[in-house]
Amino acid sequence: IILAISGSIITFFLFLFVLYLNIQPHFPYDVNMKWNIIIGSVTNLFWIVYIALNWRKNRHLKYLVWHYCLLYGSICLELFDIPPIFGIFDAHSLWHLSIIFQIQLYVMFARVETEVNSMNYSKLL
Repeated sequence: IILAISGSIITFFLFLFVLYLNIQPHFPYDVNMKWNIIIGSVTNLFWIVYIALNWRKNRHLKYLVWHYCLLYGSICLELFDIPPIFGIFDAHSLWHLSIIFQIQLYVMFARVETEVNSMNYSKLL
């Protein structure tokens, strides 16, 4: 119940933030970027704690570790803009390319995590 209440509170504040951004006469990109970095960092911190606490019993968390390594690398591409490579590939296009591999790693983690949880649940029955 505590998780549901905290999730509701977070969702409510996220709703207020999006409402705030939409009522501004000029979209405050800098405020949006700062809050995205803060919310993303807090979320990543929770995942890192989860990985640290469960690493020994769930070796499939390696997919999540690699996912976050790529994620932090791609965040650097987005924050520290680089000039286009060969006049074609700029930082943002390379960020989009890295997302393909991040999604693949996250799906591999989710698939194995679902299988592990299904086996654990079936043992309870």
